[in-house]
Amino acid sequence: MANTIRLSPPYSIAVVTDLNERAVPPARRIGVFSATETSIAVSCLSEIDGETTFMLGAASELDPGRPADFSAMLKTPSRNVVLLTAENQQLLRASVNDVRTRIRIWINRPKEPDEILIGLG
Repeated sequence: MANTIRLSPPYSIAVVTDLNERAVPPARRIGVFSATETSIAVSCLSEIDGETTFMLGAASELDPGRPADFSAMLKTPSRNVVLLTAENQQLLRASVNDVRTRIRIWINRPKEPDEILIGLG
């Protein structure tokens, strides 16, 4: 079952990373996404405009039936994926089976999405 949270994260960004990875390195930006092999940042609805719903869980549960807006392999040596704010506050956490995990993300609109589905595996 997917974990869900609804909030206005600081700086209008959330980061998907391994539980033990707290430093968000500079990355190449692709639309609302910015990624490295250890973290994926996703921009969301401006924090002053309202809340964003984030869901973290198995890709098979979250897949809305269309290709993901972003897909990458993420290093997950702790076998735990977390969703963090830009200030390193943990929002959601899920266990994974491997030290590298496929992450698929679906957003509901190309700019300032207010629904972000983060599928693992």
